[in-house]
Amino acid sequence: MKKKILYLVLLTFLIVGLTFPHAKITVAAQGPNVVSVDPATVTADPGGTFTINITIANVTGLNAWEIKLKWSIDALGFSFPPINVTEGPFLESVGDTQMYENPMQMLSSVQIGVTLLENKTASGNGTLVTIDFPVVSAGNCTLDLYDVKLFDVDGNPITPVTEQDGYFYTTKPFASFTWTPATPLAGDIVTFNASSSYDPDGGNTTYPTGIVSYSWDFGDGTPAGTGMIVNHTYTAYRSDPYIVNLTVTDDESDTWFSTEELRIWRDIVVADIWPTDGPPTEYWEEVITEAEVGFVFDIIVTAVNEGTVSETLNVTLYIDLNTTVIGDEFTDVIEITIPAGAGSGWGLIYLWNTTDALLGNYTVTAVADTVPGETATDNNVLDKDIEIVPEFPTVLILPVFMFLALIAVALAKKNQRKVTAKTT
Repeated sequence: MKKKILYLVLLTFLIVGLTFPHAKITVAAQGPNVVSVDPATVTADPGGTFTINITIANVTGLNAWEIKLKWSIDALGFSFPPINVTEGPFLESVGDTQMYENPMQMLSSVQIGVTLLENKTASGNGTLVTIDFPVVSAGNCTLDLYDVKLFDVDGNPITPVTEQDGYFYTTKPFASFTWTPATPLAGDIVTFNASSSYDPDGGNTTYPTGIVSYSWDFGDGTPAGTGMIVNHTYTAYRSDPYIVNLTVTDDESDTWFSTEELRIWRDIVVADIWPTDGPPTEYWEEVITEAEVGFVFDIIVTAVNEGTVSETLNVTLYIDLNTTVIGDEFTDVIEITIPAGAGSGWGLIYLWNTTDALLGNYTVTAVADTVPGETATDNNVLDKDIEIVPEFPTVLILPVFMFLALIAVALAKKNQRKVTAKTT
């Protein structure tokens, strides 16, 4: 019965911990229970690994525990595995145990807990859990130990609890940079700034950040740049991004790098022509490519900005029975602004009333303006066919039915005469 109560208590704390990750539950203090990251300071470089223990000291009557540990996923990543969690011997040496681990990526944390499956306890000092980390990049971070909970055999919290964090750093320098403007055009001066780079193991009076030199590869085949802040001009648009690489060197001659993609591109694509009817209703789900003369079309054009800057342009719709002369039957122009990476939505809707249209097959053509610097222009044009057919002659429906009725009556009378003659 006590174990069932303990499981319920642990489950309650798990739910509370997930919902309120920094909630503190306070009860009467029972002793100096110290839970620590050991070693308190650890170092390793990108491509390597390191191991920490979560230890406990000066505890009495421990039957179950739970901890949360948070770190920088930029430096250490977040994956289970290769981040490996192994139960320590402190409770395991007393009896059978059960361990759970709950990766919480949105919080850059892991939640770990262990309970004894017997009515036993452990006291003193020892290792609760061992965690192995891969180092994915240069940098430093606190190994933040929080929300530590200890329980006795009856499921009661053991308090107070002292939490002692750890600290991780690399000997390799941390390289980082930004640029302005954020979405440059070809010909703009782009300013690259690496002032956020630093040496995690410290600098000196000459180089306070620990960085001695900065080397830039701008990804366009031009000579390398040097300095913390540099200017560069890209002369060409291209669909593939420029790969910008910064390499920094610290005061101990260690180096590390950072690579970013900078795309400078302008491209408008006419992606779809959707003939339908309106006003906006559920009937817009239908694509109508054949209609009777007199039908009113809502023709929705979708244009997509696949470039890196917002564009304001005209999209022209032409409708032609004979494409030798473009736009002689119908022409309409709509100006629209499309943000980078977005589509036109409902911004391009053209109304075509076919009351005066001739019968036949029409070609509907949507043409987006070529924006400055755009080189991929084949996708600025899209066609779709629509057929206009005669209106169904509803005025002939009644005479036709009357004619058929007369035929039916005549046949009936004829059949009646045959039956009468046969009887006679």
